[in-house]
Amino acid sequence: MRGYSVLFSSLSFTVQPATALHIKGANGRGKTSLLRILSGLRQPDQGTVMWNGASIFKDRTLYLENISYQGHEIGLKGDLNAIENLEFFSRMKTETGNLGVDKVLQRLDVDHVSMLPCSQLSAGQRQRIAIARTVLSGARLWILDEPGTALDQAGLQVFESILTEHIELGGMVIFTSHHDFRLDSINHRNLSLDQYSG
Repeated sequence: MRGYSVLFSSLSFTVQPATALHIKGANGRGKTSLLRILSGLRQPDQGTVMWNGASIFKDRTLYLENISYQGHEIGLKGDLNAIENLEFFSRMKTETGNLGVDKVLQRLDVDHVSMLPCSQLSAGQRQRIAIARTVLSGARLWILDEPGTALDQAGLQVFESILTEHIELGGMVIFTSHHDFRLDSINHRNLSLDQYSG
């Protein structure tokens, strides 16, 4: 609920390994609220979010070790550069991905600005660094709120390839986006919140 308004109801779905779920809906339908519920930042008013057959709140630490959440606020410290931000984040995780920070930044074409404070970078460059953080998380489930925001066409193509690789390796992605990503080569489906609106 938002205030006295029911955003969505009777919503039920499952995301299997090697699958992406694209959540769609008009503005104000509750896409961000749903992602916050799925990430454990907010409890649902009714119902349960399950991970491996148990509520995500039963063993919250285990669940959080398996997810990477990227919201509207990308959470980079402006006075730190890209490498410092990503290394700080990587130290907080118990397990990190196979790729090193330098390789991921190069893949996302922000290695040339990696020593500048993030406050001096464009919105698109900061978004690419946030995507790098998700890649480095080593998480099985990525929960992404508008990951294409501020990305140019080249950035969108790189993100599509990264998302595809994650799925092909058995990962899971739940994301919202107004962009139509080209995901024909992977197992994915769309879920429209408009049909579940209160």
